[in-house]
Amino acid sequence: MRIITSLIAVFFVSSFAQAQKLKDIDAININTKFTLELTEVGPTDYSYQIVSTELFEEEFKMSSAFNLLDKNLASNQIQGILSSPSMSPEAKRKGR
Repeated sequence: MRIITSLIAVFFVSSFAQAQKLKDIDAININTKFTLELTEVGPTDYSYQIVSTELFEEEFKMSSAFNLLDKNLASNQIQGILSSPSMSPEAKRKGR
């Protein structure tokens, strides 16, 4: 009896359930240097637009990451690098 009641409940719930679709959003892939431009929508709200992306496959240390970014950005732009962590040759040899 519990199984029949459960099946009926699932049937009624699934007949009224609707899926939600996320709005189409541009994505930034791994190993990419990107620039975002922010636009103020309200006093505490901003929208963004991806201005540029370029493939980035260099290995770098976090201490020198700022040297890889452009110095001449507008005040409403943000630049970043989305990269996967790389292992040093020594760590690769040790299998870490």
